[in-house]
Amino acid sequence: MSYTHVVNEQPMLSLATRTTSGQSSGFRFDGYFEGNFLINVTVASGILTISPSVSFDNVTYFPKDQTLEISATGQYCLPITNFGKYLRSNHEISAGGSFTFSLSFMGKE
Repeated sequence: MSYTHVVNEQPMLSLATRTTSGQSSGFRFDGYFEGNFLINVTVASGILTISPSVSFDNVTYFPKDQTLEISATGQYCLPITNFGKYLRSNHEISAGGSFTFSLSFMGKE
């Protein structure tokens, strides 16, 4: 069996403890046609909401109507399609919450 697609991973947020909301840098992904955010949560307290945003110019970002709410440790996957030229991740942490997590994009080109 042969495969014609290549799958690559791009780390977007390194493993760190976070207590405030924020976002990753924008990364150019227009060579990919589908992908996933891979979230590895090692410490969880509160609610962590992950969502993607897209951009044509890596300046003005538009939120996609996709979110993933996390309240426990584990590995999570958020499928993303139609993400355009640039992509970044947004994370919101509930008041008083603290999460240690990393986030990568795994894309198929």
